[in-house]
Amino acid sequence: MKKYLPIILFILGFTGFLVTQLGFENSEKTKMFSRTPSSVYKKFEKNFQTLKLKTIDNQEINLSNVNIPIIVLNFWAAWCGPCLEELPSLVSLRKKFSAEEVLILGISSDDENSISELKRVEKQYGINFPIVPDYSGEIFNLFDISSIPSTIIFHNGKIQEINKEPMDFDSIEFIEKLEKLLNKRLAQK
Repeated sequence: MKKYLPIILFILGFTGFLVTQLGFENSEKTKMFSRTPSSVYKKFEKNFQTLKLKTIDNQEINLSNVNIPIIVLNFWAAWCGPCLEELPSLVSLRKKFSAEEVLILGISSDDENSISELKRVEKQYGINFPIVPDYSGEIFNLFDISSIPSTIIFHNGKIQEINKEPMDFDSIEFIEKLEKLLNKRLAQK
């Protein structure tokens, strides 16, 4: 037993060190997110109000003039596997709500040479919402998007949710969130 005691103490000490480090990192991340959302949300909401977009079909969309209560900005790329996996649920979401209730905008980070690939993906997945190419990365920068897929959901110009991982837009929980927001809006009229 004496022979193994130094090894056991080393393993226990190292494990304790790792657990402490992980706990510290998580508490720092929690503090960072707890103190920044309101300023980040305000920045994103301001950027949202000034955003003028052009779709791959050359349709211009000025978000300050759009009178649709829920707007979903989905950041993706045609080469991104997880992005493509969530596309069917976005297509399904588009079918569940009227065009007067929910606007989905797919903001693509593909480059200018990928327009044919975007069109192919649009056809293959039956995309039923506008695709906005962001060739310069300007829109991604406005919303600090560093990973895809990412989604920002706005209700009447105010952020309701920021998600930086794949989502199931067809889930009961997500549909209920949107229905609740729409009912809130109907009750305010």
